[in-house]
Amino acid sequence: MGIGFFARIPIAPVITKRLKIALQTIVTSPISKIPKKIAEFIDVKNSPALPPIASNVAPATVAGSFIFVESDVNAVSTESLTNFNAQKIPIKIPTSQTIFIVRSFTKFLKNSTRATLLTMSFFEMLGIGIFFAAAATFLAVRFFPAFGLLDFPARYNLNRPRRPYPGGLALAILIVIFLIVDGNFWPLALAILTLGAISFVDDRKPLPVWIRGIFHAAAAMFVFFAGVQISQIGNPFGGEIFFLPIGVSAALTLIWIVVIQNSLNWFDGLRGLSVGVSGVGFLALGIFGLVRPEVAWEPALPEFLRTMFFLAGICAGSFLWFFRGKILLGDSGSQVLGFLLAVFSILAGTKIATTLLVLGLPILDLVFVSARRVFLEHRSPFSGDQRHLHHNLAKKMGEKSAVLLLIGISAVLGAIGIFFTGFSKILALGIAVLLLIGLSVWAGKKSRQIKVKS
Repeated sequence: MGIGFFARIPIAPVITKRLKIALQTIVTSPISKIPKKIAEFIDVKNSPALPPIASNVAPATVAGSFIFVESDVNAVSTESLTNFNAQKIPIKIPTSQTIFIVRSFTKFLKNSTRATLLTMSFFEMLGIGIFFAAAATFLAVRFFPAFGLLDFPARYNLNRPRRPYPGGLALAILIVIFLIVDGNFWPLALAILTLGAISFVDDRKPLPVWIRGIFHAAAAMFVFFAGVQISQIGNPFGGEIFFLPIGVSAALTLIWIVVIQNSLNWFDGLRGLSVGVSGVGFLALGIFGLVRPEVAWEPALPEFLRTMFFLAGICAGSFLWFFRGKILLGDSGSQVLGFLLAVFSILAGTKIATTLLVLGLPILDLVFVSARRVFLEHRSPFSGDQRHLHHNLAKKMGEKSAVLLLIGISAVLGAIGIFFTGFSKILALGIAVLLLIGLSVWAGKKSRQIKVKS
């Protein structure tokens, strides 16, 4: 894909401009000054030296192991360098210098791209996420079948054709690339790679619960020691803050992250449901950071907000593909999205109560289903069935209507989490719990049966 094509994308003019500046800086500089230009971005103290060149040599461009030099010093333009109409004098240079220039140019573009991300508005990041997620999901739908990446409907006694799966793999790769390029929360990329890998294996061939649990706990402890910690608890009835011992902090952080990511995973029973609820969660956390004065002093708030809006865009851009059943998310997506929601609800001063409200549906579903299996049916809470809240609602009102209803409820709860504070937020949380219990009882009554994704 060339820069010309990229320039026609409405959401990408800033990136295009940066790339053009980067290219022109390199290709319109004399050979003897190329390392100096690149040295502004990287350390070239031990780089190999260029061979001596006459002082009247014109601007140059790199092609393989040769440098082609324009003979007319006054005809300096990117277009002339592209067409190569003027006389070209091949000059052999050492391979090590060629490798150095290529690597330096790659580093230059990476830094330029990161600088572009840092200057983008939050809503531009939302648009970037939507575009890349839509493109990545489209490619996954198109090419996953060629690689045998299809789901297993027979596991859940479903009689339908196999679909591309797991679509969460494409989203996880996008998120990892963003975190590395952006650079602010790059350690999370390591945890996501670990979670994504073990979840992908589980999607292909189910793993024992204890193996998955070890990796989930390891990812949670990794981010804990990286500084993502529930280290204090505020009093909702006053301004007091209670600081927690390190052991209590570690236990609460571990429980919070593992429960949130698995509740979202258990909620992935209808097409597009987990992606939609996750998108609402990321957007709520982003808006919370924009409008709540108590987090305005946080030094990492701008970086946090850019990431939240980008992740919300990732969910929005891929939602229709999942909602229409063109591709299925899988644990590779639900575990990663749940993990990120849990982690970012701790970061940048964001209140955990807000995430509790946004994810009230999946959390309550996890609690109710686990209690039913253990105390009423006397079996493992990890044994699957199709009696979750979303399954019951789908049987009652149809799958797509159930998905939209649950996402809408999550959005309302998210708005309550953003604009309510203190005791009013706790009161709203209690009312929401009662309403959700009523919804669960109503949905659990005998209803018409339809086919739903397990």
